[in-house]
Amino acid sequence: MRPRILGLALAAAVLTATPAAAITGGSQAADGTYTFVAKVTSAGRACTGALVAPQWVLTASSCFADPAQPGTATATVGGRTAKITTLVPRADRNLALAQLDAPVFTVAPVALATSPVQTGETLRIAGYGRTATTWVPDKLSTANFTVQSSTTTTLAITAADATTCKGDAGGPALRETGGVTELVAVNATSWQHGCLGETETRQGTTETRLDEITDWVRAQIPPYAIRNFNGLCTGDGPQVTLTTCAAGQHWTLPGDGTVRTADGRCVAVAGTALVTAPCTAGPEQQWRFPGDGTFRTAAGACADIGSNAPGTPLITVGCAEGNLSQQWFLKGDGTLRNSNGLCADLGSNAVNTPITMVACGADLVSQRWGLLGGALRNTNSLCADLGSNTPGSRLIMIACQPGNPSQQWTAPGDGTLRNHNGLCADLGSNDPGTRVITAACVAGNPSQQWRLDR
Repeated sequence: MRPRILGLALAAAVLTATPAAAITGGSQAADGTYTFVAKVTSAGRACTGALVAPQWVLTASSCFADPAQPGTATATVGGRTAKITTLVPRADRNLALAQLDAPVFTVAPVALATSPVQTGETLRIAGYGRTATTWVPDKLSTANFTVQSSTTTTLAITAADATTCKGDAGGPALRETGGVTELVAVNATSWQHGCLGETETRQGTTETRLDEITDWVRAQIPPYAIRNFNGLCTGDGPQVTLTTCAAGQHWTLPGDGTVRTADGRCVAVAGTALVTAPCTAGPEQQWRFPGDGTFRTAAGACADIGSNAPGTPLITVGCAEGNLSQQWFLKGDGTLRNSNGLCADLGSNAVNTPITMVACGADLVSQRWGLLGGALRNTNSLCADLGSNTPGSRLIMIACQPGNPSQQWTAPGDGTLRNHNGLCADLGSNDPGTRVITAACVAGNPSQQWRLDR
């Protein structure tokens, strides 16, 4: 008899008390810690994962019925539930990278291992699986385990008073040294001794190794273009400047707070200028993308530009809410797309111009949008507004008015774009030229499904 896979069947756990899953003998993680740990759901089964890049979660391939097809799978991390759009399984072990439908900037990804795991090493295991007393916990649990032995693809780990359970599959095995946390493996199988509803007396947990294939993980994650709201991209020369977007302007975010060029240099602050330099552990090379469109230093200053001309150097200044020159997109092109594949566009920059749906075009500034301080803005600095609160009212562009409720929009995470009045942005048809209107929100209505590509 083999140790069992740790995926948790949600419906079975709730309806029939069939063995489900989490770490027994561990403790609840304190709020605000291990925020990179993701709760993964796929075809009614629950697993765990870890955010390793803004748009990628590493988990176990056994969490998915078809390791190459995500189906309706989702990952919840950083307070946001994202659809999993692509799976990249590793052929020789129980491991898969899951691409999210949009980047998560509210939490920092976990760093990948920098050295191989050693026998006798202590690892912290984290998961959302069953505990000794709870079938489907909503809190993350962690516990320390010791590495007993290893193969080229797995680790055998044990703990005197803890084990992993169903639902912990794909959860991270973490090395914690000197205040640095690294991902070295993911949860795979366990005898589940001590898990709620289990009578097994054998102990032991198997982890899928990651520590020696970190280059493979990085190779699967495409680099990013860092694009300003004005449509220009950041060049990766000795001084970081604005330039026209082209292939080769590639940046990586390895999860350690740095932003790196393709040849391994790091973006750093020199005075107020942004430069590229050999990577160090210094605070001048630490950056955050907090989710509001800004690109911030460790000290809290924002990357900005003095003008929209190519060649303009990037500088750091105090952050100003709604300042378009401080708005940046990672990889995304800033388009606002409906589920029908068309993009929101403007026929002109004139006040009262309606928003219409047209074919998405490369680098069209009239198709570039940002949700800033609750206002939906185009690059022309006008804001989307409503003529009235009546369903069917069309969206038009007028001068931005802070505090005007008809200009207040939210993207609550279900794909809708909602006005302050509770109505959703909608389309009358899927034909190009269709105007964007508001309508009563209907769950699952494809004409109310939007994606703001950041």
